[in-house]
Amino acid sequence: MLDEDFNTKMADLAKSQQEANDAHARAIQSMSADLSDMCGRFEREMRAERATTDGHDDYSGTPGTTVRGQTERGVGRAERRKDPRKNPRDVVGSRS
Repeated sequence: MLDEDFNTKMADLAKSQQEANDAHARAIQSMSADLSDMCGRFEREMRAERATTDGHDDYSGTPGTTVRGQTERGVGRAERRKDPRKNPRDVVGSRS
């Protein structure tokens, strides 16, 4: 009787864990899609803004920001953050 009760509870626990894992995966996919959409909209807006301001010199002496939101420093180049799952050492700031 104890073995049956234990096995039943373990099966229920495994089922609950799988349901939680599935719900988490769906939430992550949804957030990823939302983030991708927002990034695309932001980049389109920045291109449109840049197209309307090209030829207008309104430099105020303060550094601007790049399309990716990184402050321009005048030295080096802005690196794009890469997916750490593909290569964990290939992330902004790392020197491999």
